Amino acid sequence: MVRAFVHNAGGPGQKTPLGCYFYGTEGTFRLGWRDGWTFYPADFLEAVRNKRRAVCDIEIGYRSTAMSLLGMLSMKLGRSIRWDGEKEIVPGDAQANTLLARPYRKPWDYPKA
Repeated sequence: MVRAFVHNAGGPGQKTPLGCYFYGTEGTFRLGWRDGWTFYPADFLEAVRNKRRAVCDIEIGYRSTAMSLLGMLSMKLGRSIRWDGEKEIVPGDAQANTLLARPYRKPWDYPKA
């Protein structure tokens, strides 16, 4: 059984004024009015509190989406590409490599390796 309490969004620390948050034993569920929903599982919240890597962290998300993003890159270029997963580049293809990132808004900057 999940025990939870609910409050309207817009309180301290909430980013959106419309919707509601459900705080339960298994995590936090945010139901927005116009902008959908988000679920933060308990293992993620525990990882943040204990400053450790989450079960499904950002790197896993990156690895899970890389192939579809590379497929879209190939489609945009209108040709096949070769991917070097270790170096995270398209070897010998300056045009494709340029499209792997986009300019950031100031004052943000993409970290150089």
